[in-house]
Amino acid sequence: LKELMHLHNMEERTDQILEQYNVPTIYVSFEKLFTRDEDTSEWRRIFDFLNVGPRDVLTRHDIDKAGHAATSIPMHNVTLSNYDEVREILIGTDFEHLLH
Repeated sequence: LKELMHLHNMEERTDQILEQYNVPTIYVSFEKLFTRDEDTSEWRRIFDFLNVGPRDVLTRHDIDKAGHAATSIPMHNVTLSNYDEVREILIGTDFEHLLH
């Protein structure tokens, strides 16, 4: 939990600095970018923000063809050997959402 809080605080501070200097930002979900369903809305949000890329239709096939892919299995209980221990620690904390 101490390390998660440290990382969270670093991210918050970075957000504050970007806002302080009026740096345009967009917040996206890594999970939504690499989901296996047909929803490409997160990618379109990025392209719209950058004013590049496809303007009308963007398919999952287009994204897959670009060579981007998730780097891990999205289910934590498969990727973490101590998932049960991590789950017990995170339940009831501000980081519980990381389990989903």
